[in-house]
Amino acid sequence: MRESEKSPFFHAWEDQHEAERYRLHAREIYDHYRTYQLHSRAGHVDYGKWLIASLLAVHGGAIYAISTLKNSVTRDQIDGLINGASWNLAGIFMILLAGFFAWVNFQAAEAIYDRWANPAMLYRDDQFPEDESRTDPVGASLYLAAAFGLMSGFAFLASAVTVIQTLKP
Repeated sequence: MRESEKSPFFHAWEDQHEAERYRLHAREIYDHYRTYQLHSRAGHVDYGKWLIASLLAVHGGAIYAISTLKNSVTRDQIDGLINGASWNLAGIFMILLAGFFAWVNFQAAEAIYDRWANPAMLYRDDQFPEDESRTDPVGASLYLAAAFGLMSGFAFLASAVTVIQTLKP
């Protein structure tokens, strides 16, 4: 049988040593995909918790700090403090979006690994995954999560600059 006519089922191959090597290789790749699927699932929980908690604490603390200044500034400075607090509210919104896209990212990755970890690859050589998607939800959501996280950090910086400029004599 020529290579192009070889059966996709390993047990039908003439060279059973080659079939056994291929079967072992397929098992390793299958286990690798399953492991990454489990890590993706765990990752979206851990990463989302850390990211949201950290930036929410930063923005919430900034809003609290700004609100404690309201009785110690002049009436002309109140608008600057409100603008500073507004930047932090925008930062909270952006970090919630970053957390959402981080969750979407890990969910999309988990779905891909679930699709790729096809048990048929353990006994057929034509069942290895091929990514046929025209879109990349993993890459898109990864960059969106990072972008909104950075924008949230920028909002904190803008708030700090606004408050400092407001408090300057």
